[in-house]
Amino acid sequence: MTKKYLYLFLFLISLVSVDAVLINEIYPNPIGSETYGEFIELYNPNNYSVDISNWFIEDHNSIEVIIPDNTIMLSESYYLISDTNFSLNKDDASWPDSDLEDSMSLLGTDSGLMLKNGSLIIDLVGYGNTNISLGTPAPNPSEGLSVQRINNTGDNFNDFIIGIPNPLNSLTGTEVELTHDIELNININNSNPEILLITLSPDDSPENGYQLIPEYGQDKELTITAQVGDNNSYIDIAGVSVTLYDQTIDLNFSQGIDNLTAEYNGTLLVPSSLSVGAHNLTIRVTDQEGLQSEQNITFEMLGLLHTSINTNQLDFQVNPGDFSPEQDLIITNQGNIDVNFKISGTDLINESFILPVNSINFKFLGFTDWLEMGYNSLFINSNLVSGLSQTIKLRFFAPAGTEKRNFEGNITLVTLAA
Repeated sequence: MTKKYLYLFLFLISLVSVDAVLINEIYPNPIGSETYGEFIELYNPNNYSVDISNWFIEDHNSIEVIIPDNTIMLSESYYLISDTNFSLNKDDASWPDSDLEDSMSLLGTDSGLMLKNGSLIIDLVGYGNTNISLGTPAPNPSEGLSVQRINNTGDNFNDFIIGIPNPLNSLTGTEVELTHDIELNININNSNPEILLITLSPDDSPENGYQLIPEYGQDKELTITAQVGDNNSYIDIAGVSVTLYDQTIDLNFSQGIDNLTAEYNGTLLVPSSLSVGAHNLTIRVTDQEGLQSEQNITFEMLGLLHTSINTNQLDFQVNPGDFSPEQDLIITNQGNIDVNFKISGTDLINESFILPVNSINFKFLGFTDWLEMGYNSLFINSNLVSGLSQTIKLRFFAPAGTEKRNFEGNITLVTLAA
């Protein structure tokens, strides 16, 4: 008897960024009552700041919100707009407060929003049955769920999912620092060497202090420049060193600034695996007599969200009425922050023949229960640690009576900071 096989091709979608400020999330249908609970989240994906002063949100030719003067979105930052009294009436008290509260009334279904700068449309998002959208509108959100961006291809249906709200404001991922500049008048009574000035380069954020964004897969080069002095003469300085944990380097003499002051510099390799948060560099200067001075300078290691997968295509071969052999999708966390995931899929299609998305089953390595794939993203609370991998088992069921055909569909896997 000739065996008939069914072939299925799954292509994993890669994300595409577009140079614009984006409407990132819309929450038009809060739980219970729409009064005061609605919000709109904007995102600046660019590597530069954007002035959004006097931009506005328009809903079917009606202006909902006007953004006030002196509103600057930093690179890769968020801006949260909400209804009046959102801070007192939001569905989840743990959500951050909005950057702007203003009276607005969003339609819970079949609507669209435009982000505009004068007559220029910056972004456009539609959901449900509406003529305001980029490409096909996204689905309507149910009560308590929001329209969330996962991609930026220029088609709302492909770029948005319906999920649990996750509002982010302009303070998300930042630390607020208050710096006081204090002028020091120093009377040197001996010949101890001293550190006069330390600068670090690069500084990867406009925030106060020094911030570094790690380099994926390689160490980050950090240039340290130190101005040091000795009351006798800078010639009395024997050397300057920098220590980061168990790594110490000697700085090189660069130039004499005056008779007492000299400049030293050098490059330190900062490991990409260094944890997110504050780290101290210790600068130490030593003179010819062995007298020393040292000074600490702090830099902040920022988070790097980076994951990889072992394949971007899965091919299944299966007999009608049976499950296919299992295949592994392996996700590796190559950043320096813990991550979670969202997973969803599409129906499997061959011309007019359709196999439903729940024909795809998945489970995590070490678990016994199989889950059915769905259109809506399922949040996976994995807290995958930097440097580790997570295996997802996949299989496909072909109903009895399925004709021999090749079917194609998609799986979307979204990585989120834990």
